[in-house]
Amino acid sequence: MTHAEKLQQLFEAALKDPSDVHKLPTRAFPTPAGGSNPDACQPEPAAATAPAPVEEIPVVNFDRVATASAGPGTRPDEQPRQEAGSNRSGVWLFLGLFLALAGCGFCWFVQSPQRVSAWQEAIRDVRSVGDATSIVSKYQAAMAKAGDPSN
Repeated sequence: MTHAEKLQQLFEAALKDPSDVHKLPTRAFPTPAGGSNPDACQPEPAAATAPAPVEEIPVVNFDRVATASAGPGTRPDEQPRQEAGSNRSGVWLFLGLFLALAGCGFCWFVQSPQRVSAWQEAIRDVRSVGDATSIVSKYQAAMAKAGDPSN
């Protein structure tokens, strides 16, 4: 029997007996060659009783869940104050870490006198940019050292 004939036979069987739609098949696999019991692999027949009712899913009130997560004995009107307090501790932590890093950087910077003198010279140069007379006097002094005859 070819596959097409087997399929045709299955289609005809399905069309002939619509009352056995909910009935489990009697044999899912071919009979084993060893002569074992063919009914050993059969599924248990379905119980004639009605299925057990499904338990009703509880409705969760998320406002109460959020209030309960704030801690025992906490009223809903106190919850925003607690959230602000936890945020405040985060600010203190950030401030402490920032100051620690800045202090470490400052300690590294002042260990070398060359860095300090370079910083002081840079500050002096920045301050002198606004003073035009000192710039002109520096220029004239540099020209005098070079031996410019126009002076």
